Amino acid sequence: MEESESQSGENAKGTVRPTSSTTHSATEIYLVGQPASSIRGSKLPTMRQVLKFFFHTVNESGDRQETFKETVRNVLTFWNLARIKTISERGCREKLTRLWEHWRSLQKSRDRAAKDKVENFKSQLDLLWDIGAPDAVEDIEKNRLLTPADKQQDIAFYQDQRGERKAFMSDNDKIFEEGKLLAVLPVKDGTGLTQARATARAIEDWS
Repeated sequence: MEESESQSGENAKGTVRPTSSTTHSATEIYLVGQPASSIRGSKLPTMRQVLKFFFHTVNESGDRQETFKETVRNVLTFWNLARIKTISERGCREKLTRLWEHWRSLQKSRDRAAKDKVENFKSQLDLLWDIGAPDAVEDIEKNRLLTPADKQQDIAFYQDQRGERKAFMSDNDKIFEEGKLLAVLPVKDGTGLTQARATARAIEDWS
């Protein structure tokens, strides 16, 4: 027996399929946008980025539980690069499940959902999907492998990502906007080519 599908193309397994064509609009996810095959960028992922990757992956695999795991593993890569402690992987999966369930409840009741609930969800999509541990800042401060400058930089980066999101990562360092200028921090290997690439990426992402 064929699985039932909603008007948006979502079937009983929670995957989303094109309903009548393969056009751009047919594959667009309600409130989220087009699915994405990867999470790109040099910032900690937003809720929109996480959901876009989730929907692409679940459409490919058809296995929602495995997709929760795969999505979390991809997101954790960014947090590990940023040297910011996170909640447990299981906790991340549970948080992602709640996010998906919230989206699904809005999608299923899209014709009668309260406007304020929809607007509130939309307003959060481009904010950080925050999986930082409650003691993340304290963990940075206690890290004996980091210099005082590194600690200050990591804490500032985390605070920025939870707010205006103007800073981003370049190799193992962070780059911050200062007014209209970028402070491009030296990369670890110190080569001119690598430094030039880091600067180019900084300008491209910022502009």
